[in-house]
Amino acid sequence: EANSKDAYLVSNFTIKYGTVRALVKTPNVKGAWSAFWLFGENGMPEHDIFEHCGQWENQVNVTQHWGYDYENKRGKKQTLHNERFNKSFKPTEDYYLYEVKLTPYKTIYRINGIVVRTITKGLSSGENNILFNISKGNYCYSSINQKLERDAVMKVKWIEIIKV
Repeated sequence: EANSKDAYLVSNFTIKYGTVRALVKTPNVKGAWSAFWLFGENGMPEHDIFEHCGQWENQVNVTQHWGYDYENKRGKKQTLHNERFNKSFKPTEDYYLYEVKLTPYKTIYRINGIVVRTITKGLSSGENNILFNISKGNYCYSSINQKLERDAVMKVKWIEIIKV
């Protein structure tokens, strides 16, 4: 049953520095967790270009993780979950251009060409895979075994990768 499983697409190539962008519409299904992100060889750093829960009407989160905090048992080290909220922002109704630019000195996140976050901590120095996924879990107030009300479909019109 498609509705009970995670769906993901992982690149079979990597990018160290450059820009990754995609035109995406997120699913409007309560409990569905969709994301477009990059991850390094050992899982870090993790660049969440966007994360979206189906029940969020006008927001996505943009977050960068750069390691694990084993000492304090807090999980991933990260910037704050950088919520992007605007009443006219409709990620489940319209396509938006999500982008990350990786450089040796900073990471820049954009939505529709507008810079929403610039990070100078926990930068990439290795190769990263690109991933799109739909899942369920605590992040979106659902459980892995929970059946969603209907199939969650993330629509990606196109993706562009510019390696530097």
